[in-house]
Amino acid sequence: MGGPWMAGMAGSMGGCCGGHSYRREHITIDQEVTDLEELQRDLEEAAADVAERIRRLKEHEKAEV
Repeated sequence: MGGPWMAGMAGSMGGCCGGHSYRREHITIDQEVTDLEELQRDLEEAAADVAERIRRLKEHEKAEV
């Protein structure tokens, strides 16, 4: 997992360079919103994939019993 948002996350969370991130200091609010919305969509898709995997495993378990 990763993406354009990942580069700025370390700096905003106190990563290298004393907690400053060159990328986040020079990004527009609109671009940050766009990056976060993309991250949200990726996380929602990942959560849906996990839920589907759990559902299939439970169905498989019931079929074996």
